[in-house]
Amino acid sequence: MISKILNFLNENGITITILFAFIGFIISILKVLQYWNLRTKELKVKRFKIYHDYLIRNLVQPDTNDGIMKLDRQIAIIYELKNFPEYYDVSIRILKGLKKHWKKDKNLDCRIFEEIDLSIKSMEKNFISRFLNKKIFI
Repeated sequence: MISKILNFLNENGITITILFAFIGFIISILKVLQYWNLRTKELKVKRFKIYHDYLIRNLVQPDTNDGIMKLDRQIAIIYELKNFPEYYDVSIRILKGLKKHWKKDKNLDCRIFEEIDLSIKSMEKNFISRFLNKKIFI
């Protein structure tokens, strides 16, 4: 019995070695994919928190100290919204709604409306280019 096993291993040693190497390679790839998937989920959660808990909240919520909105901070936040393409659709709707609402306040600096317009234009342009790129390469 042992001689048969040794004979089989001797005759098929290269095949068995290649088979085990291939299995090891597949296991390594699966572990990398599992790690990548976990990192992708963590990144999505972090980006969600940054977008919602920081950017959007700080864009529309007054400071707790004095209750006054800081214009330059809001302009910077509006600019930063362009770095979140996964939220372009809702960002455009939020910015358009804020612009309509804020236009009623005659005391607001026009710089914020300029930044809203520039950001919306950039997001809409990027949305179209992303859409066209998907259609071309699919």
